[in-house]
Amino acid sequence: MPGTFGELETVVAHAKPTQSLTATAKSLRCVPVDLPGARHWVVALDVIRVQAMMVLSNRAGTMSVAAMQTILAIGAGLAALAARASASSGGAQALDSPLPNAVSCPAIWQGCGHERRDLTKLFLEEATHYNVGCMQSFGPNIWTMDGDDVRMYGVLPFTTRMTIVQLESGGVWLHSPVQPTPERRRAVEQLGQVEHLVAPNKIHSLGIKPWKALYPSAKVWASPAFNDRHPDVAVDAVLTNDVKPPWSGEVDHCVVDGHAVLDEVEFLHKPSRTLIITDFIQKHEVSSASWMWRGIKHMAGILGEDGGVALDIKFSVRDKTAMRRSIDTILGWEFDNLILTHGHCLQGGAKEDVSRAFDWITGA
Repeated sequence: MPGTFGELETVVAHAKPTQSLTATAKSLRCVPVDLPGARHWVVALDVIRVQAMMVLSNRAGTMSVAAMQTILAIGAGLAALAARASASSGGAQALDSPLPNAVSCPAIWQGCGHERRDLTKLFLEEATHYNVGCMQSFGPNIWTMDGDDVRMYGVLPFTTRMTIVQLESGGVWLHSPVQPTPERRRAVEQLGQVEHLVAPNKIHSLGIKPWKALYPSAKVWASPAFNDRHPDVAVDAVLTNDVKPPWSGEVDHCVVDGHAVLDEVEFLHKPSRTLIITDFIQKHEVSSASWMWRGIKHMAGILGEDGGVALDIKFSVRDKTAMRRSIDTILGWEFDNLILTHGHCLQGGAKEDVSRAFDWITGA
């Protein structure tokens, strides 16, 4: 007797965050499926996604490693179910035999256009768009975390923000780390082991040493002039445009050349199409400072959603040709979203906004 969505939902609803990959995948594959139509897996995916998120919110609270394993297992089971249903309906062809391991789950050929879709990867992209503790989701496998306010040169108040990326390897990549607190550390550890600490320019050193102390095996990646200013910080690798880090398949980088002060490296998180900028563009919150500092930031061109490149940065360019080459490279990336270390971030429309912010150097 073919199974129903109800049976499928029951299996997922009772999946425990501590249940092993094998057990969850096997229980899912035991459910017989009869879902007609070439697009059946889209509907099944939505059912699984909703139920899995219910499991997480009701049973796990915040995403634990064990809960993530359960989600992966559910995705593996879904791929197996889709393969069986596809083969029976003739809507698609299963390429591989089902395996009880999320890492080696089957890929499916879609009958419509023979499009290859890795269902577990697609599922994971959906399921990992959630908030974890004090981290705010910004897209698939990328989060932001606000840190403590700091004072530039001991005077000018600045908000701070860290960007967190969960890599396909399961490791965690931290950009411009804020000072760790027990709450912040717990949130990050929900995603996995911290493997990479990124100092995007020579100014942003605040959280590198404290996080390195917590995760001694993490590799420190720094901007070209970082160690000149911070010789006390052990750097494993200097980020130049010729360096190819192990995370380059997911996170691209570009050193902005030609500036007399900033040695900044910008990053692109490819899966979420998100550009990550540290100091070159700033959009400080209007309500986060006194009227005096709001006035100063407004005159500098970095206040509110219409902020951009600060006047002092514009006036400190050493080689306009070199800097324009760097900005052209960044604008050539495929991105829609923007994370800023200081101020308002953008979800959608970022390419136009960044182009406008740099039109003084590009001549656009």
